[in-house]
Order: sequence, then C-alpha cells, then structure tokens
Amino acid sequence: MVSRLPTTTMLEVFDAVMERGGFLKASRYLNMSAPAVSYTVKSLEQLLDIELFERRPDGIVPTRHAADLVGDARHIIERMRHMKERAHDLSRGDHRLRILTSQAFASLWLLPRMVDLIETFPGWHVEVISWTGGKVGQRDDRTADIDVEIRWIDENTEIGEDARFVAQDYALAVCSARYLQQIGGILCEQNAGAATAVNALNWPGTWQRWLVHTFGRDVALHDMIDLQTTSLCVQAAAGGVGIAMAHGPLIQRELAQGALVLANTTALPLRERYVAVRHRAASRNIFDEFALWVSQNMKTDAAVIECLPDDR
Repeated sequence: MVSRLPTTTMLEVFDAVMERGGFLKASRYLNMSAPAVSYTVKSLEQLLDIELFERRPDGIVPTRHAADLVGDARHIIERMRHMKERAHDLSRGDHRLRILTSQAFASLWLLPRMVDLIETFPGWHVEVISWTGGKVGQRDDRTADIDVEIRWIDENTEIGEDARFVAQDYALAVCSARYLQQIGGILCEQNAGAATAVNALNWPGTWQRWLVHTFGRDVALHDMIDLQTTSLCVQAAAGGVGIAMAHGPLIQRELAQGALVLANTTALPLRERYVAVRHRAASRNIFDEFALWVSQNMKTDAAVIECLPDDR
C-alpha cells in the first residue's frame, strides 16, 4: 500500500502561513479564504501526525516542529517549480541563455567573445541584458526572466549554492600608447600634472584610492573628465582622451592587442569579485559550464599579459 504524501498545495499553504504569520494574511497572499487555509493546514497536520501551529485566541504560534519542517517544505516547493520550468522549456525545445550583466562586463568582455561563446554552446540562443553598472543585489524587476547573471559583489558577500566564483577584481590605469607618449612616459608624480583622468561616475573614489595606493598620497592631476560608466571611460582612453581606471579582468584582450597600454604598472587590489548567479532552473544544465567558460577565459586572458604586477 502506497502511503499518502503531502500535496504541493499543502506545502505552499504551510509555507505561506509561516512566512506571513497567520491564516488570514496567508489567505490574502494565496487568494484563498481563511477557512480554506485553516482546513489545508489541519489536513497537513493530520497527514504528518504532528501539530504545526498552536491555536490561541489572539492568533497562531508555530511549534518547534513547524520550524524544523518549513525548510524541507520550501525545498520541495522549489524543486517542483524547477521541474515545471524544465518541463515547459523541454516542451518548447527552448535552448535560450539570457544573461544579465553590467554594461562594462557586456561591452568590454562578453561581446568581444560572443563568437567563442556561441561556438562553445552550439544550439543555444544567447541574449545579453545589461545595466549601467555598480554593485547590485537582488533585482526582482530585472531577473524574472533571466537565466544567468554576472554579478559584481563585495568579496565578503555570501553567494549561495546557485552562484560560482568567476574572478577577483582589481583596478588598472590604462590609456592609448599615443597618450602615454604625450605625457612623457609612464604615469608618475613628475608628469601627473600633465595627465587627464577619465573618471567613471558609477565607480566613485577609485581614482583617489589608486593614486594613494600607488604614490602614497592623492597626487594632483592636470584635469579630470567625468563619464557615466567605466566602459565609456575605457573607450575614451583608447581614443586618446586621457587615462581611465579600468576593471583589470575586463580589459586583458585590449592590453594584449595594444588597443590599451598600462599608464602605470601598479594595480589597485579591490574587495569586489565577479560571480555567476543562476536564476532559473531551466539553465541548470548549462550554468556550471558557462561559469567555467567565463572563469577559464579570464585566466587565459590574464596569462598573456606579462606586464601585470604581482601585487593585485
């Protein structure tokens, strides 16, 4: 004889009551009547032969059994959602990989490698969605239909089981070879007064931190031009406008190909890192391979740059 198991509805109602703290609040969230919520919870208690909530005149109080079991219930619900999403994609033959990342990562690193990405994952339709940059937490309005996100976070931030480390970030001062000759060679205290800094508004304070780290003090520069994003700054630097502060892992190819040169060989160590975050269950079968592809390409890029400092 097959024993009865809790239904998904029972578990979802149990989870909602725990999350909202009462039958009435849970009923509003679930669009059910309060008596229906109470009946469903009671049915789950009878099935499990355990009391999940103490009924009191002023409301309900979860028992220690409820606290112990709610994690299991949420895990089962999440797995069922994953199964539904996966079945939906299989029925459509969907092989779409929708990537959310910063404008800098997309324009400077990912798009120049799109041919290799497509060849590495044949049959997958790749879409890239970008935001202007800066640190980002949970972006509910942007990640509802996203498969994978490349996120820039503080190194002490816990990333969870649905995320993979990609690369540690560091800052480099870069410019065109022609501009380096124009200021008289490598950027130092003696020629700083002739240099123009191209500053990213979405990366505030980085120039000052780099100057103090490199010269021991905030050295005065000739001028500073403000642009909205780091990717715009890098493009301006490549065009000879001045010296930009760039994310080291993102501009290795430009350095290798000579489109950019190091204005100074000192790198500013940063507390931030890049991680790949999986958002949808449907991307589970490609997520680890994609994260590994990004990580390996970044390591390969860094390996061809001989002039990078050791203190990053």
